[in-house]
Amino acid sequence: MRRIQTEGREMAETRSAAPKVTYATLAAGQTPEFNKAYDEAVERVRGETFADTSPSDTRVVLGRFASGTRADAQAAIASARKAFESVWRDLPWRERVASIRKTASVIEKRRFEIAALMSMEVGKNRLEAMGDGQETADLMNYYCDQVERHQGYEEPMERLSDKEDNRDVLRPFGVWVIISPFNFPMALSGGPSSGALLGGNTVVFKPASDTPMTGHALAECYREAGLPDGVFNYVTGPGGSVGDELVTNPGVDGLLFTGSREVGFDIHKKFSRSYPKPCIAEMGGKNPAIVSASADLDAATDGVLKSAFGLQGQKCSACSRIYVHHSVARQFTDLLVAKTEKISIGDPVKKENWLGPVINKAAHDKYARCVEIGRKDGRILTGGETLRGEPYDHGFFVRPTIITGLPNDHRLTHEEMFLPITCLWEVDSFDEAMELANKTGYGLTAGLFSRDASEIKKFFDRIEAGVVYVNRRAVHHLGLHRRGGNPRRVLEHELPAEHGRPDDAHPLGAGSPAMLQRTVGKARLVLVQGDITRQDTDAIVNAANPGLLGGGGVDGAIHRAGGPQILEECKAIVARQGPCPTGEAVVTGGGRLRARHVIHAVGPVWHGGGRGEDEALRGAYVNSLTRALAVGARSVSFPCISTGIYGFPAERAARIAYDAVVDFLRGRHRLDEVRFVVFGPADHDVYARLFEAA
Repeated sequence: MRRIQTEGREMAETRSAAPKVTYATLAAGQTPEFNKAYDEAVERVRGETFADTSPSDTRVVLGRFASGTRADAQAAIASARKAFESVWRDLPWRERVASIRKTASVIEKRRFEIAALMSMEVGKNRLEAMGDGQETADLMNYYCDQVERHQGYEEPMERLSDKEDNRDVLRPFGVWVIISPFNFPMALSGGPSSGALLGGNTVVFKPASDTPMTGHALAECYREAGLPDGVFNYVTGPGGSVGDELVTNPGVDGLLFTGSREVGFDIHKKFSRSYPKPCIAEMGGKNPAIVSASADLDAATDGVLKSAFGLQGQKCSACSRIYVHHSVARQFTDLLVAKTEKISIGDPVKKENWLGPVINKAAHDKYARCVEIGRKDGRILTGGETLRGEPYDHGFFVRPTIITGLPNDHRLTHEEMFLPITCLWEVDSFDEAMELANKTGYGLTAGLFSRDASEIKKFFDRIEAGVVYVNRRAVHHLGLHRRGGNPRRVLEHELPAEHGRPDDAHPLGAGSPAMLQRTVGKARLVLVQGDITRQDTDAIVNAANPGLLGGGGVDGAIHRAGGPQILEECKAIVARQGPCPTGEAVVTGGGRLRARHVIHAVGPVWHGGGRGEDEALRGAYVNSLTRALAVGARSVSFPCISTGIYGFPAERAARIAYDAVVDFLRGRHRLDEVRFVVFGPADHDVYARLFEAA
């Protein structure tokens, strides 16, 4: 290792046979290289570069990158076209899957250095940065799972006679352009690009100008995984030259953009000129959270705080509008302000800091303008200032800000700020809150904090957003509604924000949700609210269908998290012994899950209670425990079986499940622990009453 001086600051540069990105591998004047076409482009523009500086301290120059031209973009497109026609298009799908899985493994291997880089380049705190890198690998593996599950997406279709063979076959488009944002520089570039590559397309990738170094790290991961030259092409430069060429060049067959609405609409208009071409644009959000009179205010303030101020509010899913019922407004507001003022702000590389800088000077200046507007037309409850003095002088640090007292139709209600600023209004009714929440030109996410079942149902039925959640913080998804982008509806229901995360995931170090426990015989019976796929018991139970082919809800979640190995074992079981009868259970391995085994239990469909549903449901629980013992499991986690799409009444199902497990544990067995893992507070309350009555 040697040390170099750049812009007056010392940085470490690592040289090795296998290139890797550490805190700073690029010295002043160097340019990143990935494939031959890009190497040649770099030679043409050598000397025309831009500096990539850290928003935490602009004296730190992470690297200098080529300020590309239209010719460079054309060279990258030509390289991608050549690789598509000569190498990648006709490669068997299993080999493409193997390449992407290897890339995911490289990312996981390098996740710590990638996270450190993102903390420096983006301003993400440690947990956010680690999550971005891991999510990239997870997305790649998930897409690989889907391709394997569908056998390369070649599916037989209906035939009109035995003399014909009709098939639905996936065919690639050709060259795809991926234009990624600064806020998720790995996940929103690695995820989309891997999906395109798995489909047989080649890729030209343009990272955001604020995050070329993380984009370069992704390119290196693809190279280390052995992708052929030209399959993935990395190009940097201004939007006005490189970006415009990528959008308007007729040699591009598909495009994915994540960024502002204005730029996204412009791209959408320009991209398809002579014939329709696929253009996917995700263009932000102006996301509301409703806090009803029945809300758990501690949970609500935690959820709103993390959603509004995580990554300095620079997420398309950030909560920027809060509608609070007047009966709890004072208490909610005081608690939210108190928690916000305890947030630690500073260099995100340091573990103690939760809030880092905004991305650049333009964002810093915009913050000052928005705060001034809020102060003039409303009232600042907390924040509203840029930070000065050490250690803030050379970075773009601001205080998280809450504004109230604005008119309902104020510009800050409608304009996406992409800053750590959220606005709060009091409302007189739930219906008023719903009406105001739906008054937006976007429609990405929306949240509700309520313990009223009728409000929750009305919210899910009437909210106009692509990702809707209850009693949890907004998370990063790409489900959209209205002008946010391409529609897809996702429901997130009542998962506690803290489950499955270490304490430092929360800016204030909050703990896990409450857990109930009792002893039955020599075993522990435990109630937790959380994610069944994250349980560390020897076995988890899947609420399966008779065909064991995966589906929605718990079934789909387990197959996605566990990977294709579980499905292959299920297929083998069905081929050997036929579908699994209702009330019975079979066992497979756990794949990539923490659990070593998955017990697939088939619960009954509810027909009113007169067709033996109670007995079948009890059998599903008892037979699952029996199968667990047969494979040597000492601990088992159950979800709620049959209460989802199968329609079994929740309270009746809980009583049957509880009694069946307790009766089993009172007999002879070798189990140490059985868990009921419920998804939301409503189910938790039902089971909690059973535990408390014991």
